[in-house]
Amino acid sequence: MIATSLLTNFDFRMFAPERFGQVFNDMAEHLVHFDWTIDPGIIQYEGFVINGHVTSYFGIFPALLRMPFVLMGQGDRYYSRVSCIAALALFVYCNLRLAARLAEGRPVAAGRPSLPTLWKVTLVASGAQIYALASAWVYNEPEFWAAALAAAFNLLALKNYAAQQWPEGRTLVALAIVAGLALLTRTPEGISLLAAMALFLFVAARKSYAPGMGGFRWAAMAATVCAVSVAMAAIVNAGRWGNPLAFSPPMEKQIAVATDPHRREVISKVGPIQASRVPFAALYYLTGLPVQAPFVGFEREHYDVIEGPRIPMLLACPVPLLLAFWGLLAIAPGWPQQRLLAGGLVAAQSLTIAAVFAVPWLTLRYTIDFSGAIGALAAIGFHESFGKPLPRSWRAALVLLTVLGIGTSLATLVRYKISNDGVPANVRLAVSERVRTWVCPNSTPTGTEASNPPVITPSCPPMW
Repeated sequence: MIATSLLTNFDFRMFAPERFGQVFNDMAEHLVHFDWTIDPGIIQYEGFVINGHVTSYFGIFPALLRMPFVLMGQGDRYYSRVSCIAALALFVYCNLRLAARLAEGRPVAAGRPSLPTLWKVTLVASGAQIYALASAWVYNEPEFWAAALAAAFNLLALKNYAAQQWPEGRTLVALAIVAGLALLTRTPEGISLLAAMALFLFVAARKSYAPGMGGFRWAAMAATVCAVSVAMAAIVNAGRWGNPLAFSPPMEKQIAVATDPHRREVISKVGPIQASRVPFAALYYLTGLPVQAPFVGFEREHYDVIEGPRIPMLLACPVPLLLAFWGLLAIAPGWPQQRLLAGGLVAAQSLTIAAVFAVPWLTLRYTIDFSGAIGALAAIGFHESFGKPLPRSWRAALVLLTVLGIGTSLATLVRYKISNDGVPANVRLAVSERVRTWVCPNSTPTGTEASNPPVITPSCPPMW
């Protein structure tokens, strides 16, 4: 209910229009006829002009979800908000369920019964999934679904972690389905999960030939599901770009790039994927600090879009990051098969983070892509933390960090509501006015309802 109120700006209109809200509807209508193009008037500057036709780079999974409604003649309705809430519900459920599974049978240290509660509160009330509720526009919806599918993958892969068991049987097939859907939602996440599947299938194949193990049939079914998913993605790529292996779109063909000299220069000189961006992006997302040496001038030369507000993940997600660090330390001395399972899963999920760090765009919504790797490591740290006594001061620190994460996430949500182009201008102005009243009652608003975004006078603190 709280998430719905935040996403809908407290009007609870689940089918209200969103910016680019008809993109996936139009995509679904074209997919019914095996047409890979999209209406230029709907996709606007996010379209790609390929051989005189306009297409899109967004994954087709959100469009597939709409296809039954399109076939029933309901393609003119807006489903973005419903879709985002459904994805968020799956994300929260999978993370809470994994926490419950990893806590089963584990001893609880004296004085630490609050750890499971703190972890659950953190999962529900802080992090990227909270401040991304600023808008359900076309960019955020695939991010929500990619994060939800990554969480489902972690649940299936780690649910028997405490029992030192690898995924097998029907679980392998379920993992393959989730990985395939992720590939059709957001390519970096899909490739990461398929890399993890390669490891799981390798182990399952070795086990299937061991005496008394069996299971080859399930491994073969999972491999088939993965192959079908890759084939579907290749068909989409061939239809859109003319190349089945083009998992990265030709950015120079995008309307927004072709019409902007700076963006065109960045793409042509530096490229859409560049490893030299990784250190800068890591510093940017973790700390939210302004550009400092040795990166002075780097921002302008290597990035064509920098979308605020800046946020230090160290403040928005302190407990998950702390538990992730704990999980990283716990992997090394663990049971060899556990190390391979956890290490392989985290390494594969980290491919998504590496891809996000290497692209020429810095945007707040990309922090949702980190949830797969951080969530897996944090879950392992959560599991290993049971039975280890901590001083009362450390327990108090965990409570304070939880409050800090929730507060930072909600503050970022407010900032995102004000600055995000996907939020209606009247809502941005209303939120801006409310913040002005609370934070700096003596300031005077200089924006109007049509301003983009509404402006607050410098007498307000810079963070607003």
